[in-house]
Amino acid sequence: MNRGQFPPSYLCPHRSRNTLRLLILAALIIGGCVTVPPEARVEITALGSSDPVERGYAAHRLSQNPELAQYAMDKLIDLLDDAHRLQWHKGALSPEAGSWSGFYPGPRPTTPRDIAIRTLVAIGEPAVEPLIRALIDDPRHLVRAGAARALGGIGAERALKPLLAALEDESGTVRREAASALVAIDPGEGFYAQLAALQDPSYSVRLQAARELGQLADPRAVPALVLATEDKELVLPRPMVVREALRALAMIGDTAGLQPALAAMEHPDRLVREDAL
Repeated sequence: MNRGQFPPSYLCPHRSRNTLRLLILAALIIGGCVTVPPEARVEITALGSSDPVERGYAAHRLSQNPELAQYAMDKLIDLLDDAHRLQWHKGALSPEAGSWSGFYPGPRPTTPRDIAIRTLVAIGEPAVEPLIRALIDDPRHLVRAGAARALGGIGAERALKPLLAALEDESGTVRREAASALVAIDPGEGFYAQLAALQDPSYSVRLQAARELGQLADPRAVPALVLATEDKELVLPRPMVVREALRALAMIGDTAGLQPALAAMEHPDRLVREDAL
């Protein structure tokens, strides 16, 4: 597909007039056929600031105006590599105070990267093609992982194939986000992705797989989760995969999960014993 072109499926009758307008605008932006408005230039400049707080605020402001945010999609995707932790000071509400407390609705983001993901999700359909390109081609693993998460948040069905390919990514972070995105877009595909992820060499991938298999509550996951209760890797220094596998088995409620729960009552880790109760 050439830059600036969109497949005919974008013009299906079921799409809202607003979505079509945004898609046409995105095509014009990508094709270089429109002039970037001054207010967008201001935010694009702020996204490139040396101050992570300013970058985060710019991304947040753009999330409030998805049409304007389309002009900054390239910068927002670059921001997916920005994992600077932001400072929080309870009670301060303004950027001048250097604080995020009370500023962002919902779960508090901790990095400009988190806010960029939310903004790309707010853009929605017009962000899908740039995100797929980032998932496939960007050399930065945090950008690929952020692209996968954003695609899951958008619910982009045409991202299924690149997300399935991303399950083989060299980065565990990317593999984890790709599997989670598949669950969000297509729970059937996501189930098999998370089932395979229980065998991943990265503990964080296995941890997320156990957690999401419990949320899916599919009894077909029980044998794999029973095996996961024998996971030996310690994190901080807890057997976190074991704990999540036990919780998942409890959520599914299959009787096959009783035996590992009974065995876990003798586990040397106190929290594992508590999870088994």
